[in-house]
Amino acid sequence: MKTHRVGTFLALMILVLGTALCRAAPKPPVPDFTAGGVKDERHDWTLGPTGARGWIWAWKLEPLLPAIHQAIVEPSPSGVMFASGIRLSGLKLLAKHRVKEGIPLCLKTMDIENWGKRSRITGCLKILQSYGAAAREIMPELKQLEQQLLNHREAKGLTPQIELLRQIMADAEAATEMPELRSIELPE
Repeated sequence: MKTHRVGTFLALMILVLGTALCRAAPKPPVPDFTAGGVKDERHDWTLGPTGARGWIWAWKLEPLLPAIHQAIVEPSPSGVMFASGIRLSGLKLLAKHRVKEGIPLCLKTMDIENWGKRSRITGCLKILQSYGAAAREIMPELKQLEQQLLNHREAKGLTPQIELLRQIMADAEAATEMPELRSIELPE
């Protein structure tokens, strides 16, 4: 279990750095430390809240996508207070790269009963909105979410989120152009 949490923590750190790794510059050679290769300044980062420094090498985002997915599915060991920000960052990254698995994760991540729900729901809905017509694949779940929000004990405070949800559903239904999505290979 502890190894799993450490893996999740490292995945979260990679998630934060993932966008920087997707630049269109030519692929630099992987340093061979056994043959006198030297680490560069570009890949040296702070590896978390402890301030520890570390060196991470990656060129393409694809190998990191399963770890990013896992970091979204399983909240960080930091607890409720910081989990939403990390999970939303992961969802933004999946949406930016048009990863199909991000669509249902937007719903799962909303967690409409827990602390910080308003900003988390809004964040998830805005990310889902970026998928456009592809959100149609979860239309039944979106309608169910609408009912849950309308019946929520804090429904009056969730009015902006309900209105945004309705706008997303209307936009998805009216959209004519389906975005091209890609899928990631998840470990079994």
